[in-house]
Amino acid sequence: MKKTLSIVSAILSAVIISGCLDSSKTNSATNSNSRNKPIVVGNNMKTGYIGSLKIPDRSVLPQDIAFDPAKESLIVSGAGKESIERGQIWEAGRDETVFSVDPVVTTGTETFLKGDGISYDPFKGILYACSNPGNRLSTVHPTVVVFERNNENEFIWKAVINFETKDHEYCAKLHLLDGFLFVVNKFADDKTYAALYSVNTEVDPLPANLGVSVTYEKIGYDNPADVLNKPLINSIQRVEQHEIGTWKLLLLDQNKKQIFEVALEKPTTATDPLALVGSIKKRSIPGDIDTPLSFLNRDDELMFIADKDAVYSAMYSKEGELIKSSKFSDLSLNMNVTGMSFGQDKFGATIYPVFFLTSQTLHKQSYYTVDEFAFDPITGM
Repeated sequence: MKKTLSIVSAILSAVIISGCLDSSKTNSATNSNSRNKPIVVGNNMKTGYIGSLKIPDRSVLPQDIAFDPAKESLIVSGAGKESIERGQIWEAGRDETVFSVDPVVTTGTETFLKGDGISYDPFKGILYACSNPGNRLSTVHPTVVVFERNNENEFIWKAVINFETKDHEYCAKLHLLDGFLFVVNKFADDKTYAALYSVNTEVDPLPANLGVSVTYEKIGYDNPADVLNKPLINSIQRVEQHEIGTWKLLLLDQNKKQIFEVALEKPTTATDPLALVGSIKKRSIPGDIDTPLSFLNRDDELMFIADKDAVYSAMYSKEGELIKSSKFSDLSLNMNVTGMSFGQDKFGATIYPVFFLTSQTLHKQSYYTVDEFAFDPITGM
């Protein structure tokens, strides 16, 4: 009976949307061409590793991935060649298992540096992308570049939103939720540095600067030695169950090996960033995880957390207590995950929900892969 319920749940499950979305409903509007169309396999009950999509360029250095439900495509950001420092955007359409580059159009002094976290709004055709200077230079600070997709599938520079002018910050990951963009800063020199920025994306023009919503002091850092030159918050997800007028986020701390749950609300002054409200909650992660690199939140009770060489399934109570965890899959081929996203099966291999991983593991000195995994939403396996 339990297995039957699992299957029914998977069939009825709506399109799972990653952190790139601001809503849970959209329509499939665009058909991609049929090149590289995968062959449908017989067993559609498969879970675990499903298959790999190829990024055929060794210069990409994949950093993050987002799902566009309108086109049923996957979008990947790349840091690009270290010597050039120009970010890249790649995409695989609905029927494609090989990524192709999406042109980034800039003019004059507009510069998309090393790409990392991305978040896509399919309703507006807007892509938000982290832009980082090489080696976290103190003379250049990270930004969030805002691109608008045109009919030729080009991403046109629209605006830029600035970090604080503090040295050595790094734009790691982004998340859209209810009209606000949330931005994670991965590095800090002291406790006053931002851990989480926010900005209202519903105003025109967009604000020139991000606002600080949570500092590293608020999540328990005090001494400079505890933060200096250490990777800290590296990934962000929404809390699925939250009240209207409150923004709840989950932050993965690589250094503390914990997940922090923060609640934010609008301040008295409309121009101020979203403000922290209440106490910050902590969630444990599986003890076998040595270096938590990225994670996905399915429904607040099921999460997937990537270690260097494996992905773990973690089940939580409604109160946020870790109930059980299991190794979901080894990552013998694509180690050191850089990004994760829910999406739709690319191989016709499963009725179960799926997610995708990016990594910077180079294959045969010529290409990278994006790996697809399917899971039973009841058991997490």
